[in-house]
Amino acid sequence: MKKFLAVFTIFAVLMFIVSCGSNSKTNDTTGTGETVTDEDSVDTDQTDTEQTENTDYDTHDTNETDTTPDNDEDTAQEDNDEDDDTPAEPTPDDDADSTAELTPDDDAASLSENDEDSTDSEQNDSDTETDENPCDPNPCTIVENSTNECIKMIETAIQYNYEENAFETVITDTYYKCGCKTGYSWSGSTCKSKPVSNSMSIGNICTGQDRCFTETEEFSCSDYSEEFEDFFGQDAQYAEAEFCFPHNFSINTNDSEENDDDTVIDNNTGLEWQRAMPSEIFNWDDAVSYCNNLTYAGHSDWRLPSPTELHTISDLGRHTPAFDTRYFSSITSYSRSLWTSQESKADTDTDKAYSVSYYDSSSPLIAKTYELYVMCVRGNELPTASFTTQTISEDIVVIDSATNLMWQKTYETNKTWHLALQYCENLIYAGYSDWRLPNRNELESLLDYDKSAAPYSDFPDMPGEWFWSSSNIINNSAHAWFLNFTRGRPDQNFKTASSNVRCVRNH
Repeated sequence: MKKFLAVFTIFAVLMFIVSCGSNSKTNDTTGTGETVTDEDSVDTDQTDTEQTENTDYDTHDTNETDTTPDNDEDTAQEDNDEDDDTPAEPTPDDDADSTAELTPDDDAASLSENDEDSTDSEQNDSDTETDENPCDPNPCTIVENSTNECIKMIETAIQYNYEENAFETVITDTYYKCGCKTGYSWSGSTCKSKPVSNSMSIGNICTGQDRCFTETEEFSCSDYSEEFEDFFGQDAQYAEAEFCFPHNFSINTNDSEENDDDTVIDNNTGLEWQRAMPSEIFNWDDAVSYCNNLTYAGHSDWRLPSPTELHTISDLGRHTPAFDTRYFSSITSYSRSLWTSQESKADTDTDKAYSVSYYDSSSPLIAKTYELYVMCVRGNELPTASFTTQTISEDIVVIDSATNLMWQKTYETNKTWHLALQYCENLIYAGYSDWRLPNRNELESLLDYDKSAAPYSDFPDMPGEWFWSSSNIINNSAHAWFLNFTRGRPDQNFKTASSNVRCVRNH
């Protein structure tokens, strides 16, 4: 037993000696004379990594620290005294050793990490730059009937900043459009032939909607699954299929340094719009006088626009305001609407005139004494509807030569909105099966604001009632647009309400 204890004691002493020797080998001494253990080294490396990730210095500044002069050693030593986890800066004597410990792969990774930090910093410093240029490479060189000109477009939206307590414009998307030869208009993917008329009817112009909704939620317009099949046939889906011409504006810049008198050209209608609206508000009579006496951008033939003319530039895919502020940048008021030239012809409303709401592009009648904003226009008036009837396969159709649209002469009653969509999608009439529920602009092309009583249309046998459109209220999925031929204006209602349905197709 004593022999066993003696052997065990000798063995324990040897293990103690070996252990002490191993620990001494793992310790290292930096150029500052401080002893750093492996555990401390790991903590130091982690701290260094965190500093590299959080720093805004570029790689040039980082590399300079590898050759810090001797007079910086005191500063590095003071930093180490304040924070033991911060590594001491290498001295010239041990710089070679620290460089030797970095492999080429480690160095490349370090440079890459710093480059990414630098890039992120540069991107954060710029609020207007976008990641991609949709015109590089130029997609318009292969578009038939284009001028090969690619125009980069920046989509913006107005949002409320609660921290700043103010509205602000933010960039939401970038895309391109191609310049088109004379007689052609950009449709979103092709240069499409324009109608023969120099001025396009509102019934041929898209409303601007590009989103789809049920009564309760938004869904992808390209989702044709069984879940949403009852809601197929919406405004945005037919616009995407190029059944109408999208808005097509350009800014005409005046070189005058004294006056801000740029104009907006609507390449669909040929109308020229005042871009710099007056900041003051006017009653209706003064609004008419202001435009009639305006000299702006070298022209003196300005006038107050009609409701239909203002609706051709309205964008039902936007709200507050329902205009594209990239072009109509003066429409920034959030409290008042725009006057139109159209007086009410109804005996009970002769003291009122139509306006167009900045909020959603609705057209309420407002007392002429009320004060609203003004935006003047010049150019030829829009073509008005001209109807002829035909009988095809024992069904009567109505063709409007101004839009070249074919309308169902008969109509259905008491349909909710989604049933109206289904009815037109499934309709076989006059031998055609490509009928659709008309969008708001197509229905408005049937209106006649000059009539003094309902129905406000010359469409054959039009009743003085409401008709559904396929256009959503963009900020309220429970509502959709309809045309009120009782009062002669677009209006909105719950999709679950019942109204009339008349279908349309391209002739």
